Amino acid sequence: MKELYPDSFYRGISPANVQDGFLLPETFHSDGGRDDGFEEISITWNDEEAAFRTIASQINDRTGKLQFSAGISKIKREEFDIRMKPQVLINNIDYERRPTKNNQYHGNILVRENLTKVVKNMLKAQLALLAQECIIDNPYVKMIADSE
Repeated sequence: MKELYPDSFYRGISPANVQDGFLLPETFHSDGGRDDGFEEISITWNDEEAAFRTIASQINDRTGKLQFSAGISKIKREEFDIRMKPQVLINNIDYERRPTKNNQYHGNILVRENLTKVVKNMLKAQLALLAQECIIDNPYVKMIADSE
């Protein structure tokens, strides 16, 4: 039986991935290859309200600062499915759940690892366009600023 997924998922936005008010394709950089021939692009499934708090409060391990200070994009799964259907049908892109120790809502967009750089960039650009439709300000940015 195919796993059930919520109606939407989140992708965090770093300030470096926004230019002139637009999300850059780099917003959807991959986290490298896996043994099954796919690369992972981390997402957080919107199972419940706590999922948003989980991604919004994420701290960058390297800097110790808020990871997604430029906001959180909410992407409708149905729109992803429609936009990416041709790529899903030929097994170039898909998604999964993969909870982590720090994020029980974690999952991945899976992109076939052996695609050309041009095709991967086209897929990432499509994802960025989808993500552009709903960007939510990260409330923790204000909370941190108010506490300083």
